[in-house]
Amino acid sequence: MVEIEKILEKEKEKEIWKELGNREKRLEILSNFQKEGVIIVDPEHTYIESKVKIGKGTLILPNVFIFLDTIIGENCIIWGCNVIIGSKIGNSVKIESFCKIEGAEIGDLASLR
Repeated sequence: MVEIEKILEKEKEKEIWKELGNREKRLEILSNFQKEGVIIVDPEHTYIESKVKIGKGTLILPNVFIFLDTIIGENCIIWGCNVIIGSKIGNSVKIESFCKIEGAEIGDLASLR
């Protein structure tokens, strides 16, 4: 059973990178987030999977990767060079640069360094 789970994980990972590796598709996804009130400073250098949910007023700086059904609340600040994978992040959270957040649940008003 573990072998099947590993195969399914690899397939999901391939699909994500297929989506994020296509510049036009990636920019379309980011444009949709911007229409919903997410502030993306540099779409050319931001990578967010389409299944992610991000609240209005959240600011995302360059070189950020967000995927695997992550949920981010409203009015957060995500500094550059972060990776967020399969996590739930509350409202008004500040994530400073160079964090890797995976499978985490972070409450409102938290600040990560």
